[in-house]
Amino acid sequence: MRKIYRTLLCGGLLFLSLGFSSCEDYLDKEADSTVSEEEAFKNFRNFQGFIEEIYNCIPDKEKNNYTTSWNWGDDEIFNPEGDSHMTHQVDLGNFRAWSTNNQCWLYRNGSDPTATYHPNDDGNAKFKHSLWPHAWYYGLVEHDNIIHQPTANYVNLYGMKNGLPLSEDEAKSGFNKNYPFRNRDARFYHDIVFDGFQYVNAAIPEQDKEFLRYCTLYTGGAMRAVANASRTGYFIQKLVPHQANKYDGLYNWSGNLHTYLPYMRLADIYLMYAEACAAVDGASGKSTNFGKTAEDAINTLRKRAGVGPVGGGEPEDEKGTLCPEYISNPQKFMDEVRRERAVELSFEGFRFNDLQRWLLLTEAPYTIKTSQEFERVENEDFYKNNDPAEAEVRNFREVTILKRVFGTKHYWFPLLDNDVYLYAEFPQNPGW
Repeated sequence: MRKIYRTLLCGGLLFLSLGFSSCEDYLDKEADSTVSEEEAFKNFRNFQGFIEEIYNCIPDKEKNNYTTSWNWGDDEIFNPEGDSHMTHQVDLGNFRAWSTNNQCWLYRNGSDPTATYHPNDDGNAKFKHSLWPHAWYYGLVEHDNIIHQPTANYVNLYGMKNGLPLSEDEAKSGFNKNYPFRNRDARFYHDIVFDGFQYVNAAIPEQDKEFLRYCTLYTGGAMRAVANASRTGYFIQKLVPHQANKYDGLYNWSGNLHTYLPYMRLADIYLMYAEACAAVDGASGKSTNFGKTAEDAINTLRKRAGVGPVGGGEPEDEKGTLCPEYISNPQKFMDEVRRERAVELSFEGFRFNDLQRWLLLTEAPYTIKTSQEFERVENEDFYKNNDPAEAEVRNFREVTILKRVFGTKHYWFPLLDNDVYLYAEFPQNPGW
């Protein structure tokens, strides 16, 4: 504390010695370094060009490797062929892999902040952007056995259309394990591929491959092979449409498919606002200069998605009435804020950091990744003529695929050893 006070005192004396003079009176700058607004934005070689250069240094998580990964929480899992990738290395507790496996957007050898991608120039330029050196999915394909798959435990965070979680009493939520895909949150149908979903729209020339048209994601189904299909009973279609398959061909160059992963969007702002307000004053918490309460902010997102409000109800309802304890109980409300964040921002790279800052990364049940197991009741013709969401199943259950064994040190990533050896004031992160 003595050192802090001395610094403040010295800083104050320096300020007084300078008086109220302008910064220009003591800054050592060249006379022609002042640039007018007209000159700054005249063309791309001036300030705007510098901004473009900064943008070019931002690593694109989705294009940092042929099969890149950015979802490191309890939300995603790969096939075994992808075990070297960061998603699985985090599962193993090998956080050093961010800087050693050369497949992570945080660090790649040969990074070049000036690299720009053009197919006729440098086809690998998109792989040359990573964060540290700059200080700066999917399904039916014939050339890759590494598929981004949502874990069942994460998919089960997608609640019901009325806004209630699956864990709520069946009489109130309406969730039925015999009809587990019926009346779910609208974002479930937008983001998740489930059993019976029509995966292929185009003609399938090979007659013996026709079974691929409708997803067979039940236990023992054709699309449940651990090596090259779904380990969990689900696929993701949020960021890449299901037509990006061998037969519909949307992933072909002619399809011009380009997927952008947002770093921040309005929904994230609402969610951060709701979480901050709820931490202070529960569902009724609000800012002094913004009209919405924490509850209002969450319900704004749900209404846009066509989902019932916190506490349960119709999507157009302003306030939930089925289970008002989700509003009145601060902990239950915060659980709903966190669940809303998981669903609205799913697979966009937020979950791992969220679990870290909530200090839940090392805690059950967030250390478990599960698959969804069940048997079909309907025959194959049912799925050709009916909505798969209406399908009856039996023995709907979760099975653990893996359990992460984390300690306190896993709330940090290890810094590069060569960097922390540079000087004593730059220590390694705790536990590493």
